[in-house]
Amino acid sequence: MPSPNNLPLQLTSFIGREREIGEVKRLLSTSRLLTLTGAGGSGKTRLALQTAYQLLDEYQGWVYFVNLAPITDNNLVVSAIGQTLSVKEVAGQPLIETLKAYLQDKELLLFLDNFEQVLEAAPFVVDLLLTAPSLKTVVTSREPLHVQGEQQFLVPPLSLPDPAHSADPVALSEYEAVMLFVQRAQTARADFKMTGDNALSIAEICIHLDGLPLAIELAAARISMLPPQAMISRLNSRLNLLTGGAHDLPARQQTLRNTIDWSYDLLTDDEKQLFRRLAVFMGGRTLQGVEEVCNADGRLVPDVEEGVESLLGKNLLRQRAGRTGEPRFWMLETIHEYAREKLLESADVEVLRKQHALYFMRLAEEAEPHLTGAKQQEWMDTLEDEHDNIRAVLRWARERQDAGKAVNVEDVEVGLRLAGALPGFWFVRGYYSEGRHWLLSALENAGYRVGEASSGERVAPSTLAKALHGLGQLADSQGDYSYARSLLEESLAISRRVGDRQLIAHTLNWLAVSMEHLGEYEEARVFLEESLVLCKELDDRSGMGSALNNLGEVARVHRDYNTARGFYESCLSILWGSGTKWQIATALHNLACIACDQDDYGRAEPLFMQSLGFYRELGLKGGIAACLAGLAGVWGAKGQPERAARLFGAAERLNREIRVLVDPSDRPSLERGVAAARSQIDEASFEAAWAQGAALALDEVLLLATQTAPDSKGADAALIPLPQPPTDMVPLTRREVEVLRLLVQALSNEQIAQRLFLSRNTVTSHLYSIYGKLDVGSRSAAARFAVEHKLV
Repeated sequence: MPSPNNLPLQLTSFIGREREIGEVKRLLSTSRLLTLTGAGGSGKTRLALQTAYQLLDEYQGWVYFVNLAPITDNNLVVSAIGQTLSVKEVAGQPLIETLKAYLQDKELLLFLDNFEQVLEAAPFVVDLLLTAPSLKTVVTSREPLHVQGEQQFLVPPLSLPDPAHSADPVALSEYEAVMLFVQRAQTARADFKMTGDNALSIAEICIHLDGLPLAIELAAARISMLPPQAMISRLNSRLNLLTGGAHDLPARQQTLRNTIDWSYDLLTDDEKQLFRRLAVFMGGRTLQGVEEVCNADGRLVPDVEEGVESLLGKNLLRQRAGRTGEPRFWMLETIHEYAREKLLESADVEVLRKQHALYFMRLAEEAEPHLTGAKQQEWMDTLEDEHDNIRAVLRWARERQDAGKAVNVEDVEVGLRLAGALPGFWFVRGYYSEGRHWLLSALENAGYRVGEASSGERVAPSTLAKALHGLGQLADSQGDYSYARSLLEESLAISRRVGDRQLIAHTLNWLAVSMEHLGEYEEARVFLEESLVLCKELDDRSGMGSALNNLGEVARVHRDYNTARGFYESCLSILWGSGTKWQIATALHNLACIACDQDDYGRAEPLFMQSLGFYRELGLKGGIAACLAGLAGVWGAKGQPERAARLFGAAERLNREIRVLVDPSDRPSLERGVAAARSQIDEASFEAAWAQGAALALDEVLLLATQTAPDSKGADAALIPLPQPPTDMVPLTRREVEVLRLLVQALSNEQIAQRLFLSRNTVTSHLYSIYGKLDVGSRSAAARFAVEHKLV
């Protein structure tokens, strides 16, 4: 469950709209599906966001904003909503069913922005509303959804003056459109003022632009070049061309198109070239991406950085920080559509698309080896930021195989190489179905038909083997074990023929995982041992760690705890500081389970804590639930049945939300822990505590889980004694350092919150971030690390 609300911060002031906000609130009080309609640039999104901010208290923060602008595939709407709500796909279950289960008992307000591109997905919204009785949805779209229960609200233009009545600057400044123009003009030129000389021209500009916010902002951005008196004549000249536009468009949309035309015409030739080339990207772009795609020949003048800065200043481009902190540049969707039209009219459109495809293929292949290393989080975030661009390239590659066209082998291989580099990303981030879809599509383009005797001669065998491996990995993750086994066996056969030793090692490992699920433990062990030998020869630490972890699972299922413990500890020793966090978390969890099975709860508790810290950072709810249940068993064994019952209730609720069953190997320990806690108090008290835990928000559950038991003094000694990262590799923010200093002083979360004038939930969030960055799982471990490394 995510932290309440993900509403994006607005860097510019919101002008007026009090009446519209009031009306939206009123309609929402009687409707569960409200669609804000209007032309592009009419301010639908900004009105929706402002309303959302004002409704935060009413919904206790549970207000979420889903940006559908980058999506054109109706089938990806479910994925976009799930990603926003941190609802991940569960093995063996469609994401839509998981999403329904998650929303079923929640009072939540969901904003779906730019729905006009995916109107065929409208029945899905109705389906969600029918499933979740406390859910309400606000949609912004250029046209209605035309579904049952829909309440429409046409977003009007900003209020406009009548210049015939008054040219007084004070009177005119009370109108929203004029207010917006003046404020945005002052952003472009700090000394700009509305006076008796220019007030009438400003009013006329706003009227000619029909009070559309985007059009007004574009005009105001030109104030440094053109004063209002000169601007009105230029604008009038362009608006006279309205009759030459498409007559089937609403008048306001014609006006907006001509306003963008006007703004585009004022660009230099080089700026125009950069502007239309930027349209090849989807969902944003980095400066490096712009350099390599839009200026591949090095002949774009002015240089890319200067051109981007110019387009930012003209409000044709906007900037925000990506997940890794790197600046990303994006366009309002209306402007993006306009830029795409210009790109399609240009002679270099196909060259740009190919450069775009090659750039993201190279980026994915650069990221691939880091998806199982110490920089996993950074590269995962990078790929997440570029996911819409990656999807665009995969669609482009699929389209190269259109009927009647000759197959371009190079383009086909670009698509397959890109898809083949991404399974690690799709696996960790939960895009199982989507990843399988793209891999199947890419394989079919390459002439390979899964389940048929086809050669796939259009691409290199090693590329084909990697794609089959990735498809098998994702199939296994969804519980399709037999299918996964067949894919992985085919990948292994090809890998052996071409002599790709690293791919052989990795495929052997995943093939063994499938065999473990199918109960073929001896065969799995043989494959894992061969994989381990190869990984050692290749010095592949991540591969070694995976093989050791899985060998531990084979031993653990046979109750050979000493052997299993040795494998897990060897895995941790190899992977710490260089391996994937989910492997480390899994090994720590499995060590804790062994300790519980042997009644060594003093050792189990800190191990579960460490594992929980990693799972929390990755957002893997199944792992979080497993650790919560494990800690509940520890607390029950230590004579704290009510605390145990609360955590058991929270773990069960979390598993129910994501439709995950408890692993069979963990079930005996879980049942024993529940029985032990239940036996210590009366049934009513136990059930009440269980219900209390099930009702807790995730951040409250995690806070409860990280509170060590009273008799756990010295339990940190059971933490795995692994090397800590160097101090200069711990990027704590200023606020996190303040929180850490107070934690070292043994202040409670409540006391820290009071000292720093923060909410308790905010302090909790900072603590979890600190735990993740320091790779620790408890308050005392964080404090000890801070003192030892002189961070405070």
